Amino acid sequence: MTGTSVFGSGIETADGNYFFGGATNSFGAGSNSGDIFLMKTDNNGDL
Repeated sequence: MTGTSVFGSGIETADGNYFFGGATNSFGAGSNSGDIFLMKTDNNGDL
């Protein structure tokens, strides 16, 4: 797999967990266009 993934930002949610976002061109629609990714984790970092 080639390409780049970058972390954008993260915030703490009202329920004490965390929400993160970023961008990638490593997978998804393909290397000619970028995709975003969103993740929510618990306070231990588990998805």
